[in-house]
Amino acid sequence: VCVPISPSSDSQPLNHFMEAAKVGAIVADKNNISKIRTASIDIPVFIFENKNSREAGKKFGSLNIDAFADKDVKMQTKTHNKGRAYDQAMIIFTSGTTGLPKPVKISNRRWCAEALTTAAAAHITYKDTIYCCLPLYHSTGLFKAVSSSLVSGARLAIASNFSVTEFWNDVRRYGATICFYNAEMCKKLLDNSKTPHDKNHSVRLFIGTGMPKNLWHQFEARFGIEKIIEVYSLTECNLSLFNLNGKFGAVGRTLGDPDNITLVRYNPLTDEIELNKRGRPIICRNNEIGLMLSKIDKTNPFG
Repeated sequence: VCVPISPSSDSQPLNHFMEAAKVGAIVADKNNISKIRTASIDIPVFIFENKNSREAGKKFGSLNIDAFADKDVKMQTKTHNKGRAYDQAMIIFTSGTTGLPKPVKISNRRWCAEALTTAAAAHITYKDTIYCCLPLYHSTGLFKAVSSSLVSGARLAIASNFSVTEFWNDVRRYGATICFYNAEMCKKLLDNSKTPHDKNHSVRLFIGTGMPKNLWHQFEARFGIEKIIEVYSLTECNLSLFNLNGKFGAVGRTLGDPDNITLVRYNPLTDEIELNKRGRPIICRNNEIGLMLSKIDKTNPFG
């Protein structure tokens, strides 16, 4: 089970991650050794391309990336992965706006459903190159960008972080055709000074979350983007919505079973669902404010 965590975490959240997820070992790069040493942990730690060293109560080993080169990988032909769709694949920590980050269990089926629906919605093929500068401990970067490239056979270019000044240079360097975004990223790109090369790229699609309605037109016009797909989903939620028709401000539609979701009347002032005489939620009519409910069901691939 994989537990991706933010490399910017200080000792307190890091200790929380280790305890909440019952982590058995840490794999990190040499730039994060100092942060690991400040945490109160007593589990094996493996550092990429770092000489073996030992510290009281902690084991530090090294992992040479070159050892994992393609020429050294032996394909397994007789053994099969016995994992099942409902088995746990990873633990993702949410942002923790009301306290410390909360762990969310992710099944094999969940990440696979996210990958397949994203690849289908964006028509991603082996001819595409995906550029991702979003953090891989976040669901958009991991579930959608990385995973969609795995199921579609597309090339994947990963940046260590988002840089306003280097974004378009990276896009051109790797010949990216698809970019994954968040709202803050798009705003910063628009705020950056205009250049004669703004439309000099091969990107056909931007896909991500949180694109403000007032920036959508500006972004398409300035950078010559053919299409933007807005996605609405939460790590701890069992559905994803895709705005495929480009209707500005819409959160989109599910690519799964529409019978798994419904809109019920909701009062935002009282934060309550409106009930009928039988005590059941009232289904919304057209153009009514509502709250979306998603059915919790073992057969739901996003569950």
